[in-house]
This record gives sequence, structure tokens and C-alpha cells, in this order.
Amino acid sequence: MSEVPARFRRAPGLEVHEAQDGLVVFDPATDRVHHLNASAAVLFELCDAARSPSELASRVGDLYGLDDPPVAEVETGLRRLLAEGVLVADDPRDGG
Repeated sequence: MSEVPARFRRAPGLEVHEAQDGLVVFDPATDRVHHLNASAAVLFELCDAARSPSELASRVGDLYGLDDPPVAEVETGLRRLLAEGVLVADDPRDGG
């Protein structure tokens, strides 16, 4: 994923609620509920179309006090959140 200069944002229309161990995300368009653990919730919250995958990994690493950015873990998390439909990709090359 890091070879694609995409930015990520939350899918439109989601209802997001804090839970004790992360977030509960309801998608009324699909009538699905997603339970995001604390790590997935952090990644979801950081996706505001302003950061690339490498920038997201750096930010996550900073938040967790890691010596190295968790690039592979963030890319895996992004893929999962995209597949579940709670994130969408924007490509800055096409203005989106």
C-alpha cells in the first residue's frame, strides 16, 4: 500500500460511538456494526485524508512510543478497515 500515494478518510454516513475498549461503528447503509479495538480505533481516528500511510505509521509510532513506525501493521490495519467499508481511499493525484 505504501507505493500508492493515497490518503484515507472515514466512509460517509457512519455513526461512531466510544466503547470501553475502542469504538463501535455503525454503517446504516449496510446495516453493519463494526467493533474496533483500541489500535484500530486510533488508526480510524487518524484517517482524515491529511496523511499518507507512512505518515499514519509515524503518527501511530509516536502515539505508542515506538522506536520505529509500525509500517506493516498500519498497512494491514488500513487494508482491513478499507475492506470493512469504514474507510475510503482518496488519491491526491486526482484531487479526491
